[in-house]
Amino acid sequence: MSVKYALLGLLAESPRHGYDLKQAFEQKVGVFWTLNFGQIYTTLERLHDEGLVAYEAVTQSDKPDKKIYRITAEGSAAFEAWRLAPIKAEPRALRDELFLKLMFMRAEDVAPLLLLLHSQQSVYMAHMMQLTERKVRLEQQAKRALQSATDAAERANIHRERVISTLLIDVALQHAEADIRWLRHCEAKIKALFSEDMESGD
Repeated sequence: MSVKYALLGLLAESPRHGYDLKQAFEQKVGVFWTLNFGQIYTTLERLHDEGLVAYEAVTQSDKPDKKIYRITAEGSAAFEAWRLAPIKAEPRALRDELFLKLMFMRAEDVAPLLLLLHSQQSVYMAHMMQLTERKVRLEQQAKRALQSATDAAERANIHRERVISTLLIDVALQHAEADIRWLRHCEAKIKALFSEDMESGD
């Protein structure tokens, strides 16, 4: 996910300063992706150098000046071009520590490795439970917000935010389910390999 376009998208909604951008970002996708202030301000500087955002310095009596950023016409065009373009990427690559551990598996490691695979499944299951609980909370929050909404535009925006948040949680759940299936596949293959080794040894 691109920090550059995430910030441009937030600024396309309204001008914001760095702290506002972090809060708005976390409200939208904080459960999946966190940004620190260093990432935000470094990206804002780059966007400013590229002419995609501009800022106004607001004087504060007891603090340094605060920069309020807004998206420029060039920034809006770049964001829209990115937003509507397909992602030219291959499916996510398997590049995690667990795969490396499997790669360096030795014959004598079968029992502890099977235990590791089982434990890793428990980790993913716990993650899925957390995601499901968050999905329920989002539904409850949306329901309360809809009850207090005063007009059709506000209700439509609440519904849109609920759908997008739900879709993000759904894809995370599906990735976790796929990971669990893969772990079970690994477990079956390793058990089968171990059985073959035992038979050939006999």
